[in-house]
Amino acid sequence: MLLKLKSMIQAWGCKMQKITITGGLGRDGELKTTKAGEDVLTFPVGVSQGFGDSKTTNWYRCSMWGKRARNLQQYLLKGAKVAVAGSLQIGEYEGKTQLNITVDDALPIYLDVGRC
Repeated sequence: MLLKLKSMIQAWGCKMQKITITGGLGRDGELKTTKAGEDVLTFPVGVSQGFGDSKTTNWYRCSMWGKRARNLQQYLLKGAKVAVAGSLQIGEYEGKTQLNITVDDALPIYLDVGRC
């Protein structure tokens, strides 16, 4: 199976970048339905790195498709922590780098700080 997938990727000339991130949602997930009737949920995830004056945040524009998107919408609210896995596409828009993830899986993270 793996060899078949590898040969298909080579034949298509594709390069795939898989990524897993953990961060906070910058706004509530927005669910839309395409003209074809497919659900798509979009949400921004911020991942901070560094500390003090050198702290920076990278923002990823995430999109999730299908029934899972509809089911997860109620949990993906602004400020919630989430782990996201998917395919990374890097593009540019109006001179700014865009980090887009087509989500394969997303998992809301619930932390009970009082028990740590």
